[in-house]
Amino acid sequence: MGVQGPTLRTRSVRRGGWLVIEVAGELDIATAPILEDELSQATTPVTGRVAVTWVALELSGLSFADSSGLNVLIRWWKRLQAGGGNLLLLHPTGRVASLLAITGLDRFLPVHDSLPAASATPGTDDMPHARPGSEPDAPTAVVG
Repeated sequence: MGVQGPTLRTRSVRRGGWLVIEVAGELDIATAPILEDELSQATTPVTGRVAVTWVALELSGLSFADSSGLNVLIRWWKRLQAGGGNLLLLHPTGRVASLLAITGLDRFLPVHDSLPAASATPGTDDMPHARPGSEPDAPTAVVG
């Protein structure tokens, strides 16, 4: 599966218990629906319920993100957490990592240099797993 839009490209691959979605280009108001669709198609079977709950977004090719893009991350982090899974970010570029730090989202969305080891996949204590709303200032949306 993969989608290419005006300035955003995505590609989904399976690695162990993880669904890794490679994201490249610009994640903004015009392209956020592309990532939203990729996440939805990749995680929702015919039943309409979220089936894949361990998603990593590979962001080394993402050159830009705005509040619309960050809101997609927040929505999917909450949705996956509610289903017992998680969303983590791999290799955000300096610009994107800086945006995550400035907005405080790096406190909620786990950022990793690599996927957690097989022993840290679904259901183990090695995986960071904050619950949405478990902290007083859990993100609801980013306004831009």
